[in-house]
Amino acid sequence: MPKFCKKPVVIEASQWYKNGDHPADYAADVEGFENDEPRTWSSEEAKAKGWEGQVVRYYRKPGDSGERHCEQCSNKMRAHGWIDTLEGGHVVCPGDWIITGVAGERYPCKPDIFEATYNAAADGEQEVHSHYNPPAFPHVFTDSFGDAMLFPGMSLRDWFAGQLAAAEVASAGANEFAAEALSDAAAQAGQTIEERIAFNAYRVADAMLALSYEAIKDRQS
Repeated sequence: MPKFCKKPVVIEASQWYKNGDHPADYAADVEGFENDEPRTWSSEEAKAKGWEGQVVRYYRKPGDSGERHCEQCSNKMRAHGWIDTLEGGHVVCPGDWIITGVAGERYPCKPDIFEATYNAAADGEQEVHSHYNPPAFPHVFTDSFGDAMLFPGMSLRDWFAGQLAAAEVASAGANEFAAEALSDAAAQAGQTIEERIAFNAYRVADAMLALSYEAIKDRQS
């Protein structure tokens, strides 16, 4: 019986430093009004005018001064961006990488984590998709016609993230300092505690999958 290995997947990523840096920030035309008349501005016009990016937007939070220094990068908050994510949204520090995931979702990644997790893709790998993400517990069952069917079940990424989220919830419940740190991180990112837990879990899960794939490649080489 022939054996097959799931293809590796390659992420798309762009490093962000200021408004307009993401390649898709001016991908679409902008609808609006000029002199009370409806008008469409082309993406080129929006870019030339330096309008807010469509992927990484300006960081805005009522009550948070743009002159405040970020606890993570020390830059003033007015130099930061904001990106909508599956977990609700996240602050983007200058220098963060913006990763595009399997389903087209985008999320930021700190430069040190990005450097430790990803390598530049070879030319032949550029068309392969984002993350190595095999089924966590695949199994075969027989349907009503007697045919064997593969049921992939939960993905390994989701299983990793679920375990990590459960561990963080347990840690916060047992340790008041961990709970306070989690609450502070969520507040700084403009997230609920649940969104912050999910963000942390999937970020670490992605790193674990990348390292798992590298280990598989090392064993096969």
